[in-house]
Amino acid sequence: MAYSQEISRDQRGAFIFLVDQSKSMNTAFGVDDNGQKISRAQVVADALNRTLDELINRCMRDEGVRDYFDIGVIGYGRTNRAEFCWLGNLAGRTLVPISEVAENAETIEEETTTMVRGQPKR
Repeated sequence: MAYSQEISRDQRGAFIFLVDQSKSMNTAFGVDDNGQKISRAQVVADALNRTLDELINRCMRDEGVRDYFDIGVIGYGRTNRAEFCWLGNLAGRTLVPISEVAENAETIEEETTTMVRGQPKR
């Protein structure tokens, strides 16, 4: 029998993303639409950002973003220890309500790319 659970603001779901931050992620994965090399890290960052955007859109209502989900992003490979890797206003947090992810979306996208790639911000 398959497990099922209703998700609501009172009974949130959780999404935890595990992101490889090792040096191997700087390896080229392919090329973009302009023929420029794109790293594995950039592909992962783009996929994570698109996924977060989709989750935010699914929680959007007339009055704003409803907290149906908590989000966690754990990075590994950069140090000897895996750790939650929120930066900016969300630094030091573990699971974050989706409404706070939405409020910090621009910062998260830039910092996720920076954090994953291990290079300075663009």
